[in-house]
Amino acid sequence: MDADLVLPRARTLLKGDNEMTIAELRAKSPKPPAVGRPSYGQLFTIQQKFAIPGACLVLALIGLGLV
Repeated sequence: MDADLVLPRARTLLKGDNEMTIAELRAKSPKPPAVGRPSYGQLFTIQQKFAIPGACLVLALIGLGLV
């Protein structure tokens, strides 16, 4: 049995919200929230991409102050 018949390969790779760049997330999320589909996932991912590195810097500065 041919493996391509059982498990066909996708022609294009589908990116999830975590794999997208910030520009791709902004383009994917609808501008007005009245479009009918929520954009919370894209907005949360954009916020997460900035918050996690920022929290690392803040905690490093707190750690330096404790030394």
